[in-house]
Amino acid sequence: GLWRVKTVSKSGQLGSCEFEYICRWLVVATGENAEKVVPDFEGLEDFGGDVLHAGDYKSGGRYEGKKVLVVGCGNSGMEVSLDLYN
Repeated sequence: GLWRVKTVSKSGQLGSCEFEYICRWLVVATGENAEKVVPDFEGLEDFGGDVLHAGDYKSGGRYEGKKVLVVGCGNSGMEVSLDLYN
């Protein structure tokens, strides 16, 4: 079978906008981890280096040749670690 998904956007100056998608596969990416959580570590404000949340990470190029600490072992932490390693 197929999925039929209808979206309605009611924001903007043009009023509402509707789209209908018909597809064989549907991926529901709800953004469970979309809210950034940065733990409050003692002394963090005194640290002179970069503090970056995984949501703001784009590539490891600017960290090449530097020592980097990745805190977290979830999917994002592992993906960032692998990218930095490569």
